[in-house]
Amino acid sequence: MLCYEFPPIGGGGAGVVYGLSRQLVQEGHTVDVVTMAYQDLPQVDTVDGINVHRVPCMRRNKSSCSIVEAASYLVSVGKTVNRLVRQNHYDINHTHFIFPDGIIAHRLYKKFGLPYVITAHGSD
Repeated sequence: MLCYEFPPIGGGGAGVVYGLSRQLVQEGHTVDVVTMAYQDLPQVDTVDGINVHRVPCMRRNKSSCSIVEAASYLVSVGKTVNRLVRQNHYDINHTHFIFPDGIIAHRLYKKFGLPYVITAHGSD
């Protein structure tokens, strides 16, 4: 999954991604979530069985993200997602939010043929 917000950062969309990911893990699926780094949260973490990969960015606020901060995520996320797609045989990429994550999902589709769905939330 791609979502620039994952608890403890973000709002409603972050909660949806967490709940959906947790349910998929409980049903026996492996779930990797790529999201924004924030303060001292670990770069790689496991939260309730969810593999969380936090990408360096300029995010300063726990509950909101500016366009500049989202752009910094877009700049730094490529290396992580490319590595994960090469290492894993994903069935699908469930992406949350059209911007910035929809851009990343489309790039992964073009480069690797990884199918994706986008769930639009809130401001989308």
